[in-house]
Amino acid sequence: MGRALPKRLLMKKKKGPYYCGFCYDDFKYNDGPARHAKSVHYSADIVCLYCGTEFSDVDAHATHFQDKHVTNFKDEECKICQTQVDGIADFIHHMKNNHAVF
Repeated sequence: MGRALPKRLLMKKKKGPYYCGFCYDDFKYNDGPARHAKSVHYSADIVCLYCGTEFSDVDAHATHFQDKHVTNFKDEECKICQTQVDGIADFIHHMKNNHAVF
């Protein structure tokens, strides 16, 4: 009888897009932003640049950004410059191209 596959190989990753809350890079799978943020953006004081919420770790920030600003995104204006944004893709494009904070 064959050996069972390890549980980590049986778990399916959820397809995105998923976005980094720091630089808005996009990732195909749900574990991408947290791994990316840990290696590229790690900081002791993590603040969501869009809403100002503070976090003590990168994973909490990545989850917050995906849940609050991507998954539940509503058309609204940019909180930094009040420009009207039309959907998440427009928001990501606007933040990357108009604000030097990234």
